[in-house]
Amino acid sequence: MGLHAVSLLPPDWFTSAIADTPQHDRVDSRLTSTACRRWGEPGAALIVLIHGGAAHSGWWDHIAPTLAAHYRVVAPDLAGHGDTGRLAAYSFDSWAGQIIDVVQDEDPAGPVLLVGHSMGGLVALRAAEALGSVAAEVLMIDTEIPATRDGFTRPGWKPTREHRVHSDRESLVARFRTLPSDEEHLDYVTAHVANQSVMPTAGGWAWKFDPNFFDHDRLGLEDLVALPCRVTIVRGERGLVDEKLATRTAAILGHPHRPVTIPGSGHHVPLDQPVALTAVIAHAARTLPPCPQPTTKEHDDALPQ
Repeated sequence: MGLHAVSLLPPDWFTSAIADTPQHDRVDSRLTSTACRRWGEPGAALIVLIHGGAAHSGWWDHIAPTLAAHYRVVAPDLAGHGDTGRLAAYSFDSWAGQIIDVVQDEDPAGPVLLVGHSMGGLVALRAAEALGSVAAEVLMIDTEIPATRDGFTRPGWKPTREHRVHSDRESLVARFRTLPSDEEHLDYVTAHVANQSVMPTAGGWAWKFDPNFFDHDRLGLEDLVALPCRVTIVRGERGLVDEKLATRTAAILGHPHRPVTIPGSGHHVPLDQPVALTAVIAHAARTLPPCPQPTTKEHDDALPQ
């Protein structure tokens, strides 16, 4: 998880997006009650935004409202993250089960677009396998997939079993950092995300995510299967996924293509280049079935500048 980032005043598109408050509710699923944020008109073509590890659905607050001009957009908190409860054990199948339950709760009229950042990309793949024809496309945003299950490493990260409790909220928020670290995040985006990443607890404040989620099962290229739905790999120019790995992954998934590279971005694309990422998602969503009813909110047709 940096507040040490590019210092810019928030542009109008960002302040407008944040002002478009999502509906907060929950979906009762087989393992837990999943906290969700929802934007747009119920019944419109569905986009599901899936956050990465140690993150939460608030990472999409500045991206979802633009998409919601034409689509129904839902961002769930995976178990052990955000406002969703903890589990005794975590796995990609259990997280994918949450996504399936969220999609079924929306009861979409047509196929859906699944967008996953980092670890969320693997969750999206697992969900797409189970959803079959209900999944129209998977967008994997800088999702690192090692050759084997044992090949995943994250130098410098030593997860603990319990978070250190801080006496005040402000000091904890100020410690927000991403992993891998990056000094090029947009500071106004990062501040918004950081402020939603903490919760009150006995004796003070702590991070929302469960540190035990790091014990989840691992997936490698050996575990991937070809999917009938489209798969598009998006990478940050300075991210964790190089073109060779992305191309190999796309071929295994049955949809060989050159990855979409977002210039000027590291691994955390929603924090670094949200406008470009929104454009990529919107382009993919154009293949979804048309909205069966007009939206009730007025939005600019143009993407933020």
